[in-house]
Amino acid sequence: MVLKDYLMRDEVVKFTAEPKMEYAGQKDYEVFLTNKRLVLFKNKGFLIKRDKFVSIALRDLDEVSFEEKGLVSKRGVIIMKTKDGTRKMVGNMAETKEVFQTIQNQLSLPSRLLSSVNYEEEPSLIIKETEITKEVVLISCDHCSSLMPQSSLFCNHCGARRKLVH
Repeated sequence: MVLKDYLMRDEVVKFTAEPKMEYAGQKDYEVFLTNKRLVLFKNKGFLIKRDKFVSIALRDLDEVSFEEKGLVSKRGVIIMKTKDGTRKMVGNMAETKEVFQTIQNQLSLPSRLLSSVNYEEEPSLIIKETEITKEVVLISCDHCSSLMPQSSLFCNHCGARRKLVH
């Protein structure tokens, strides 16, 4: 599979799950988390290979939760609620929990701040949200034509060094 064939412009893979997971009752999906969406990929067929591709935009996720299933062989279940319905991914307990935590971290900055707080040391901690507006000028990479912040020295997409104009 060439994942880059399915990626959108300026999309970067942040996490790849191992081993494969179950989605919609079907096993063996490869799971990738990018800066824009959750991507599930499965190659079907013995003689004639066909790609099965599922894409869930992070902005469409209303709620994401995690459950443990089973007594002897524990499995992790990620439950994702969108306006179109509820979707579930099932897999190895440790890996599924890691995928869930990575999705939570990717969804919003406030959740990253909350997850880094140690509540045992500071039980009375109050977190206030502050919105900072910053204008970012995007320029085109001379090597791959992807957009990148003007202040970047390297392209986020291809890694090429930016040509500085003095």
